[in-house]
Amino acid sequence: MRPLAYQKELLTKIAKLYYYEGKTHQEIADMLDISRVSVTRMLQAALVQGIVQINIVEDDGEERVSLEQRLTVKYGLRRAILTKNDTTSTNMRNVALAKAAAKYMNSAVQDGDVVGLGWGVSVTGAVEQLSAVKKKNSMIVPVIGGVNEKETRYHVNETVQLAAEKMGCQHYKLYAPAVVYKKETRDVIMSDDAISSVCGYWSKLDVLVMGIGTLKDKMPETVSQYLEQNPIDFDKLNVHGEVCYNFFDSKGARVSTPMDDYLIHISLNEIQKCPLTIVVAWGDEKVKAIHAALKSGMIDVLITHEETASQILAADID
Repeated sequence: MRPLAYQKELLTKIAKLYYYEGKTHQEIADMLDISRVSVTRMLQAALVQGIVQINIVEDDGEERVSLEQRLTVKYGLRRAILTKNDTTSTNMRNVALAKAAAKYMNSAVQDGDVVGLGWGVSVTGAVEQLSAVKKKNSMIVPVIGGVNEKETRYHVNETVQLAAEKMGCQHYKLYAPAVVYKKETRDVIMSDDAISSVCGYWSKLDVLVMGIGTLKDKMPETVSQYLEQNPIDFDKLNVHGEVCYNFFDSKGARVSTPMDDYLIHISLNEIQKCPLTIVVAWGDEKVKAIHAALKSGMIDVLITHEETASQILAADID
């Protein structure tokens, strides 16, 4: 996709704010009264036009550093963190990814931060690998209601509690399902003081950690039961993936679905406004979803496997 034409002075200004002053995409967007996606595109244009130049130092033929740099440059990421493809075991790959994510989370979360956690194998795995490093005056909150009460290990409330224990900080649980069957029910739940106080943190997040879903994964029970009674043709809607059940198309743009009014979750707008959004995801089946999410500008840090990174960069999905 060819970058749009922008004035050189503007590209230089944005490049300096991002690379010299360490401003996030959202901070730059707010300063210049433009969209976060525009900031991402302008940073890409600055690279294409040679305003920004990056030198990559290879490590004895090691491709990982090169892949990380290419992902960072192409999608305007703050960082791309890749794990080696040195095992065929799915479990071992999950562990390797979880350790890499945990290491980054330990360093990225600062004292006083409000941290939001999504649900799923990747997020739970990362939290389980966290070191016991106390984060003073921080707060951990779930950003989606319960989706699979039977597998309690992956319930977002359990993940949030474990993260708070490891970080030695406060946390709130969200006692609500991810999806209900009536809009009126959702409205009543969201009006409850205990629920609304937790949801109120979603617009105040400093860090957000989440996975990416493809809708071809095994659905959690609460969601699959809803869809059995209320089928949705996601292919017809051009849905390529979801983050916390915010659906997006091949370009990363939000897709409205009949399910939207029945969900209790963080909004895509709140995700995009978060200063540091960390996505942990990998696998052949998730390449298209990750690629689309990268285009949206919602991801600041991507943690994945080398093989997945290579497929994202090589795939002709546009």
